Amino acid sequence: KLWLTSGQTIYAIGPAFHDDKLFATLAAHILRGDWLGPYDQFTLAKGPMYPLFLAGVFWLGLPLLLTQQVVYAAACAVVTRSLKPWFRSGGLQFSLYALLLWNPISYDAGNLSRLMRQNIYTPLALLVVAGLVQLFARRRESWGRQAGPALLAGFALGGFWLTREESVWLLPAVGLLLVGIAASLGRELAARWRTLSTSLGLFLLAFLLPLLTVCALNQRHYHWFGTVEFRAAEFKDAYGALMRIKVGPDLPQVPITRQMREAAYEISPAFARLRPQLEGPVGEHWFERQLFAGEDRQIRGGWFVWAIRDAMVAAGLAPDAGQALENFRKIAEEINAACDAGRVPSRPRRSGFMPPLGREYVTPLLDGAVEYA
Repeated sequence: KLWLTSGQTIYAIGPAFHDDKLFATLAAHILRGDWLGPYDQFTLAKGPMYPLFLAGVFWLGLPLLLTQQVVYAAACAVVTRSLKPWFRSGGLQFSLYALLLWNPISYDAGNLSRLMRQNIYTPLALLVVAGLVQLFARRRESWGRQAGPALLAGFALGGFWLTREESVWLLPAVGLLLVGIAASLGRELAARWRTLSTSLGLFLLAFLLPLLTVCALNQRHYHWFGTVEFRAAEFKDAYGALMRIKVGPDLPQVPITRQMREAAYEISPAFARLRPQLEGPVGEHWFERQLFAGEDRQIRGGWFVWAIRDAMVAAGLAPDAGQALENFRKIAEEINAACDAGRVPSRPRRSGFMPPLGREYVTPLLDGAVEYA
């Protein structure tokens, strides 16, 4: 596998300031010792784990593509080892390891030879599951024997959580394994709860330690105790409040239309401060010109989250994360208050980036399901 992937060459998309360029820039700041660098709309938009990984690989002087493949191969080995109690045959273990190692997606050059965080996301997910499976296998042993798997799963989950923003998808598997440990013990649980509580405590401590460290660094440098702004309640509340407004036509792939923006400017002084940017140079960069005429000034949902962040910085309202999120909080409060008072037609209160589910989304969802299958 290492020989095969050694023929791949690394590449990065220079203008991709939300992806490749962002990760390289953040890694460079880390190497210079100034955490993630000066604050702007990109600094805390994505988790810092992959920039930390890039910085570490560069500091050690290792080839990036080789290191990423070694990390993946090691994660496959740990998963295989964790299943040894059930896969007792050497042939079965080898087959499982080979299946994981030769997974074609693990050497997809279109994505994984770029500077993309997927390169560590999958190994971290595998290590979380492997650690919890090992903990399940050792559920009747001493806490000392359970400590290693608990710490492995916890640290891997912490790194996983700091890599991408949709990491909640792994929690059902984590919960299923933890419930399985307790349920499989049955009546033995009463005698072993102290040992399991110690192991669970180590797991939670290992999970929280990297998160709290990042939060503390962000508090020190950017005046906000959090990991990623896309998880911040203030930002999600502001976006959700804008989607409440029920003005103008419903347009495909545009959960916050120009008509909704215009209505929001009238009821939210905080949002109106962004108008010169959103309807001017910032909006001009993001206006959708393939689905709609340019003069319609519509911004697709996938881009509006970036457009509003660009506008906040361009308007001079975001000297740091704390102030930026305070402004988003004001936007949410003012729009929600106006909607609740009936000053503008509105939907029920909401928070987050998920648009209201309508019939227009059914076909794309089904098409996407077929494509991925």
